[in-house]
Amino acid sequence: MVETTRFVKMLNVPVNMLGKPGIIHPTLIVDDETVILVDSGYPAQLAPLREAIWQAGVPFEKLNKVILTHHDIDHIGGLREILGELPGRVRVLAHAEEKAYIEGSKHPLKLAKMEANLDALPEAMKSFYPTFKRAFENATVPVDETLVDGDEIPCCGGIRVIFTPGHTLGHISLYARASKTLIAGDALCVEDGTLNIAPAANNYDPDLCKQSMKTLANYDIETVFCYHGGLYHERPNQRIAALANEV
Repeated sequence: MVETTRFVKMLNVPVNMLGKPGIIHPTLIVDDETVILVDSGYPAQLAPLREAIWQAGVPFEKLNKVILTHHDIDHIGGLREILGELPGRVRVLAHAEEKAYIEGSKHPLKLAKMEANLDALPEAMKSFYPTFKRAFENATVPVDETLVDGDEIPCCGGIRVIFTPGHTLGHISLYARASKTLIAGDALCVEDGTLNIAPAANNYDPDLCKQSMKTLANYDIETVFCYHGGLYHERPNQRIAALANEV
């Protein structure tokens, strides 16, 4: 089932994550003239993403923008394939701080962390490293437009860009005004029905994560769509405020 609020559709995309089945939740923001995909999934898994877009009632060919919340491979990995399918028809947007990582002129943060600790990694992770590196090298794409905190995207009832660093240095979330929906990317996740900050091991700067919760607590949010974990709508304002105040 596709979860929807006004102008916003949360997708359910089955994927293969490091050899294990899983589900990710890219999001569509749609009106009569605009179809925005928020995050593009893993490399070489366009077929299930395309199917999920179709199940949401949106023709894949109408896609005209992709907004990337950040540069992790499960968020940018499918974009080159999308651009190849729709040449010259899709604009790519991301935060200014993420642009260099997405375009390949800066080393991805998680890849750099893995390289810095390569000798200490378990053998399975050492063996995975070349594949991980190659995936990033094959996923680089140009960013057409950079975003900053407070930018307003004038479509679909108004979409506000919220700078939520911590998971990466340039992570953004999106706030759909018409439905008070937060598209959280990886700033938040849903685990066992509870809204949480993404696991500490996956975050670049836990202090920035906490500060981002304080930023999000200023918004009137009725629904949260998380890339990992999906829908959350049980008093999200109170839950985000609690996360912001946790020691």
